[in-house]
Amino acid sequence: MKRSQKLILILFAFVDLAVIGGLALIVIRSTRPSPPVAAPVASPPSACALSLLEMLSVDGSSARVDWNEVAGSAARATVEVVFTADSLPAPPTPQLLWTVLDRLSPAMAEQCDLPPTLTLRVSVADGSRTHTYAVEMAGEILTGWLRGELDDTELAAHTLYRESALLLP
Repeated sequence: MKRSQKLILILFAFVDLAVIGGLALIVIRSTRPSPPVAAPVASPPSACALSLLEMLSVDGSSARVDWNEVAGSAARATVEVVFTADSLPAPPTPQLLWTVLDRLSPAMAEQCDLPPTLTLRVSVADGSRTHTYAVEMAGEILTGWLRGELDDTELAAHTLYRESALLLP
């Protein structure tokens, strides 16, 4: 065997050892348990969210408040109120939105720094169908209405309404 062939074989041996060593290192590292991941800590609900939940969770309904915070202040809030059909005296209508809005206390305008956009969604499940009525409005509009600076007609003129029905299997 010539000297150049011996050098090539020695070079291949080093490359083989490097590849086998790298694979062994990968296998050893993958069999070690990964460090535990810290669970996210949920922040307690704000006083405003608790107040809203208290005002809206009555008469056979349940409420959920979702404040999407951006840089420490709520940029958008979604309030969901769910009724069961047997808790209502009549079939569901968009009037339920006004029923829920009437539950809000005027003091809420002072207690809460309402976000720029607020969505109120009211759902009624009646067995085979879920009716959902939604209204989206600016927080300042709702604040003005709660303070009595706007009447119902002005509030209605500054809001976006949606209605949907979902048939259940």
